[in-house]
Amino acid sequence: MARIFKHPTLLNALFLTLSQCYQKLGDHKNAFNYLTMHIHFKDSLNKLENVSRIENLRLGYEFNQKFALANANQEKKDILSAIELQKQKNLRNSFIIGFILVFALGIVVFRGYRNKQKANIIIMNQKLEVEHQKSLVEEKQKDIIDSIHYAKRIQTSLLPTQKYIAGILNKRMQALPGKAGKS
Repeated sequence: MARIFKHPTLLNALFLTLSQCYQKLGDHKNAFNYLTMHIHFKDSLNKLENVSRIENLRLGYEFNQKFALANANQEKKDILSAIELQKQKNLRNSFIIGFILVFALGIVVFRGYRNKQKANIIIMNQKLEVEHQKSLVEEKQKDIIDSIHYAKRIQTSLLPTQKYIAGILNKRMQALPGKAGKS
C-alpha cells in the first residue's frame, strides 16, 4: 500500500473504482464515502497540479526575466563595444587623415623652401651679374671722365684763355676805325 501513496493518481483511480464497486454491490454509504474521497483527492491533485503549473510558470517567468535582463545587458555591452569600436575607428581614421595632412603640409613647406632656395640662388646670380655690370659701368664712367679731363687739359693747354681772348677782342675793338671814337 505504501507504493500507492507514492502515486496519487493511482490512489485517486482506486477510490473511484472502489466507489463504483460499492455502488454495484448496493452499499451506497461506502460508495458515497469513496466517491467523496475520490472527489476530494481529485481536487487536491488538481490543486497540486495547478500549484505546480503556477510554480513552473513563475519559474519560467523569472527565468525569462533573468534571461531578458541578461540579454538586455549583453545587448548593452554589444552596443557599448560597437560604439567603442566605432570610436577607435574614428580615432584611427582621424589620426591617419591628420598624418596625411601634416605630411602634405610638410611636402608643401619643403617644396616652398626648395623653390625659395632656387629663387635665392637666381637672385644671388643676378645680384652678382648686376654688381659686375655696375663695376663695368663705373670703370667705363671713370674712363670717360678721365678722357674728358684729359681732353679738357689738352683743350686748355692748346686754346688761349678767356682773358687772353678778351684782351685781344678789346684791342681789336679799339683798333676798328668807326668804333674807336664812340667809346
